[in-house]
Amino acid sequence: GTSTIENRNCKSKKNPNPRRAMKIAVVSSASMIFATTFAGSSAFLSPPPLRCSPALTANERLQQGATARRTPARAASPQATETDDGLQQLKERVRGLLDMTPSMLADGAMMPPSAKPLEEAYASGSYNHMLLLFVEFFVDMKLSYDMGDDDMCRPTVHACTDPDDEVTKEKLPDLYMFAQNMIEGAAPEAKLGIWRLVVDRLAGRVGMDTDTFNDWCIRTLKE
Repeated sequence: GTSTIENRNCKSKKNPNPRRAMKIAVVSSASMIFATTFAGSSAFLSPPPLRCSPALTANERLQQGATARRTPARAASPQATETDDGLQQLKERVRGLLDMTPSMLADGAMMPPSAKPLEEAYASGSYNHMLLLFVEFFVDMKLSYDMGDDDMCRPTVHACTDPDDEVTKEKLPDLYMFAQNMIEGAAPEAKLGIWRLVVDRLAGRVGMDTDTFNDWCIRTLKE
């Protein structure tokens, strides 16, 4: 069935519910950009469980992925397969994201650098490449933009490098949960790429290893 995704704007407002995996849109509730982009099957958007045990280290993740490459993948979700339906659903989300996001950028604001590679991945029709860049584009938008009272996105003034900063606490754990959600059931190629985004763009941003970052996210989401 179709999931109703509650959009969130770029403003930083604390939400006490830790199971808010998909409430990290960079547009306001008045906009339908991310509603149309992320609307789809409940399996594709199912919230991940809160991970209370330490996450695998980056090396463990990479080793796990290398092992998985030698083992036939088992379809667990629409992310794990390149069926016609799964590919079409992803293409619709990517196309909606690319077509509608520019209308939410304030004068002078540019599309993130991942926009062009995502457009190229869309044209290629590669499911795994498209999924990875879909996640990267979303991370770019969340980290690089904030939304004003006019519901327009502008380049952020927040570096999000201080784990004690409220904006950092608002953005990074949400993105971590989003990445974990997209990793679940993904093919090894996409899984490794998404995990590298977590290591480089999220954990590395606040100077943490993956285990420490995982624990910090859990504590922050519980606050």
